[in-house]
Amino acid sequence: MGGGNRKRALIDLREAVGIESDFFTHAEAEFALWNMHVRDRDMTQATEIARRLVHDFPDNPELAAFLSAPEASARR
Repeated sequence: MGGGNRKRALIDLREAVGIESDFFTHAEAEFALWNMHVRDRDMTQATEIARRLVHDFPDNPELAAFLSAPEASARR
């Protein structure tokens, strides 16, 4: 996700997450939104999304590492 308008991309991804779609399309939108929040250092939103994602992807090592980081306990 290089270039372009980040605010517009966040709006578009939030809309994509809200659209009824198949499981994998929805998951891709959620992961992209999570990634953008992590890159923007918006850890409150990133943590909220990671908690939703971990329900469907409990073995995902990136989500597990993110949620088990010492900072994550401060975000709870």
